[in-house]
Amino acid sequence: IRPQARSFITDFFPAQTPTGDNADNRAKAWEFFSTSPGLNFKYRPHHIAGMIGNFIIEARDDGIEMNPDAKGTENAGTDIEYTAYGIAQWGIDRQKELQLFASTQNRAINDLMTQLKFVDWELKQYTFLRGQFFETENTEEATSKFVNSGKFGKPTNYWNARAAEELRLKEALKVYNEFTQYYPES
Repeated sequence: IRPQARSFITDFFPAQTPTGDNADNRAKAWEFFSTSPGLNFKYRPHHIAGMIGNFIIEARDDGIEMNPDAKGTENAGTDIEYTAYGIAQWGIDRQKELQLFASTQNRAINDLMTQLKFVDWELKQYTFLRGQFFETENTEEATSKFVNSGKFGKPTNYWNARAAEELRLKEALKVYNEFTQYYPES
């Protein structure tokens, strides 16, 4: 199915989020996935931490963690300006879907809430993206399954992938422990 044929549910959208120095994107993402009505899945704390850990590593740009305006390499001469974009560093084809999703919601493509909602939508639409992510039992498994079976930001180079996975897990555990401070996971 081409992106033009997609339909998107528009019944729930939180307010537009700030970007830049005023943004606490980790907290906003945690709150979004743990309390927002109308999501396609019930996200458990380790799922949320695993996703956020990945987003932090993927989109640390201009000194902002989880920068929804993070850009990959410039892709001159095409309708998509960058090879990767946003908190999940979506590739060119998925950027087109993100653009369509944002426009159907009357939202900006660089809005954090738009991108979080798009992640939820993608996980529902594409079984290959979610893989075994929702069968995980802890933050380490969720972090690994989100990037490896989920194709969210998986580096192509094996050694880069190993190093990046360690960083993703480190960030995910920090997030988990911060937001579930009474139930720390080591």
